[in-house]
Amino acid sequence: MGGTVIVQNVKTAEFSGMPSAAIQTGNVDFILPLDEISSTLVTLIMGESD
Repeated sequence: MGGTVIVQNVKTAEFSGMPSAAIQTGNVDFILPLDEISSTLVTLIMGESD
């Protein structure tokens, strides 16, 4: 429905079950380390306001 799915990288997650399950769906747009998720969200939001 036009959304963007961001998942924490399994290697950086304290618990890997949820990110692994999301990745296995094949519907993930970004797989990122935790420290990159917030800046990616800002970039996506700022890019869509143009």
